[in-house]
Amino acid sequence: MIELLKKLIEALQTLLGIYRKMSLSEFARTKLGTDFTDDTVCPDDVSCSYAVTTILREYFQLRGKKFPIILGTDLLDDELSESPYFKKIFNLPEGSKLPPNTVIVSPRTPTVHGHTGIPDIDGIVMNNSSSSGLWVKSYDRYKWRETFVVGRGLVTHLYEIII
Repeated sequence: MIELLKKLIEALQTLLGIYRKMSLSEFARTKLGTDFTDDTVCPDDVSCSYAVTTILREYFQLRGKKFPIILGTDLLDDELSESPYFKKIFNLPEGSKLPPNTVIVSPRTPTVHGHTGIPDIDGIVMNNSSSSGLWVKSYDRYKWRETFVVGRGLVTHLYEIII
């Protein structure tokens, strides 16, 4: 029994080491298909900030740092813009894909829901699906712009993680 526990502890330490070496995008990819929210905390159709900050919290904890759980894209945008762990990206070259290891946020307004996610290495944004409540891949740079900037009239900010 003790040998089995030792092997289990060793396996968990190995897994923890693997997670610590992952980039933010790699770590977020391991969460695809996850429903992060208990609907009593936050309904699926507005839980994107909760999902992103849950991933960020876990990612930061693996590195001995803290990150808050945030409900609301406007509050998330404020947190990222003030955080020493993120740097705002102001210009992307035309035609480039969304960079990995970033957080994209279109903050809500008083009348329009915003959205947020984490671009994967292929430039496709991983985000909470409003219809299923699951962490999925769904937007490239142009679909994001069409949906949230053109379609909803929101601004979009991109933050690179720098820890």
